[in-house]
Amino acid sequence: LFGNALLVAGQVIELQRIGKFSGRYLVKQARHDYSQSRGYITDLEIKMVEYIAEESENDALPAHP
Repeated sequence: LFGNALLVAGQVIELQRIGKFSGRYLVKQARHDYSQSRGYITDLEIKMVEYIAEESENDALPAHP
């Protein structure tokens, strides 16, 4: 994951548009690291706390009378 200093343990984040993995997640652990070869990265340990179903493309279209 690209580095993000705002991601810290205890936060709840929302991941979208990733199918059955879409939802809210608790950040259990965040490790921030910088190296010349990889740049600034953030490794997360997360746990899903709420599944959020995605709208299918058909559900998002308006109904025709």
